[in-house]
Amino acid sequence: MPLKYGLRPNTLSTKGGNYIAVVGGNETYTTERIVEMMIQKGSTVTKAEALAVIEEYHSAVEQLVSEGAIVHTDLFTVSSGIAGNFDNITDSFDSQKHQVKLHFKAGERLIKARQRIRLKKKILNHRAPFLKQFTDLSTNATDASFTPGQPARIKGTLLKFDAQDPAQGIYLIAEDRSETKVEILILNKPSELMFIMPDELRKGNYKLEVRAIVHRAKTIRTGSLQRPLVAKEM
Repeated sequence: MPLKYGLRPNTLSTKGGNYIAVVGGNETYTTERIVEMMIQKGSTVTKAEALAVIEEYHSAVEQLVSEGAIVHTDLFTVSSGIAGNFDNITDSFDSQKHQVKLHFKAGERLIKARQRIRLKKKILNHRAPFLKQFTDLSTNATDASFTPGQPARIKGTLLKFDAQDPAQGIYLIAEDRSETKVEILILNKPSELMFIMPDELRKGNYKLEVRAIVHRAKTIRTGSLQRPLVAKEM
């Protein structure tokens, strides 16, 4: 399948062109869906066996990363670094001033896969919520994970919705396609939403959507974050 993209006006800079590419509408594959694809191709292992092995692999990588190791595979390389300034040579790590960061780099197989990507241009509906960035305000993680019951923020354009309309709002869609609506709204502006993540959400991947009747539109338009969010275990 091709990588779908559209062009959106470049509101940040006029240098080098008036439009930028926005990727959207592409399929999301979880570990379970990938295993199902493997089995359909005739793999001799069962779905349960494959998921068990992958979980062991994930646990091993997680342990190595937690120990500060560099993990290098055919798909990716992940290493750790420290962000923040130190006052002098005797200064030490302080969680209030410094932060451990993870650095990811595509491996050889992903680089080769990128070269094979086919593209398909589509016409974007500009009058729809555009989710530029999600931030878990309890951890400052962006576009990666969220903490149930904790505050979060979305930045973008055309985000404001009518909170009195039960069909509009912020929604999280689980892998089984069940939906959970955000009930506690703190800030509702066209460029920024602040809210409390539903505390009943459990481990798994979630698609984040904003549904709103934007200015000069008569029907609900939907915008979604480009990548799924992972619920942090409480």
